[in-house]
Amino acid sequence: MKQWYVVHTHVNKEQIALENLERQNFHSYYPVYKKQRKHARKVETVRAPLFPRYLFVEFDPETDRWLSIQSTIGVSHLICHGIHPTPVPAEIIEAIQQREIEPGLIELTPPALKPGQKLLITKGPFEGYQALFESASDNQRITILLSYMNQHLKVKTSRTAVEVVD
Repeated sequence: MKQWYVVHTHVNKEQIALENLERQNFHSYYPVYKKQRKHARKVETVRAPLFPRYLFVEFDPETDRWLSIQSTIGVSHLICHGIHPTPVPAEIIEAIQQREIEPGLIELTPPALKPGQKLLITKGPFEGYQALFESASDNQRITILLSYMNQHLKVKTSRTAVEVVD
């Protein structure tokens, strides 16, 4: 019976491992998400691995020649318990795939914020300050209420620049 297993890849070699596994007719799954990257004053959106250095491969350990996975270019090793590969419950793979917006591309949406919810600012000039969530203009920008120098300020910031304070 085919099951999913985890492959640990060499650093930044997930795509190479994926291509070589598929060339050997192993059904593989490499989930990615869109990430904003800043470089040389430019911001670009790139695809990044959901699980850096890991991908999933499906095979039947009783009938498939899975030992070849260990020597596949780009692969560091197959995650095993002793000498037997450790299966991943199919529900986990299905849960990841249900969040796809296109094959292999996972949509990461931050948890919903509620008005008045306490936030910690983690990036920018107000890093380290606490604020209250007021509203969201879209999935990327939010308005927060900040107490700063005895003033109450409304500040617009990126959703990724804050964390919820419990």
